Amino acid sequence: MALFRRKKKVVKPTAKEQRTITARLQKKYPQMYESAMGAAEKRIIGRAAPGDRAALERMAGKRLKRKYRGK
Repeated sequence: MALFRRKKKVVKPTAKEQRTITARLQKKYPQMYESAMGAAEKRIIGRAAPGDRAALERMAGKRLKRKYRGK
């Protein structure tokens, strides 16, 4: 009966299991683990004023979205 069905307990992976999962994800989705911006872009954004910084980060996000969106 569905009334007495217990909820499954969520168990976190051990450190070794987490490393295996991460390695598998890095192999399958390398862009997920790469830095979104290069060193030069980080330097430029770091020096920018707070208002300009938000605009520059938004531009970088849109560029990545355009690059990796589904086709």
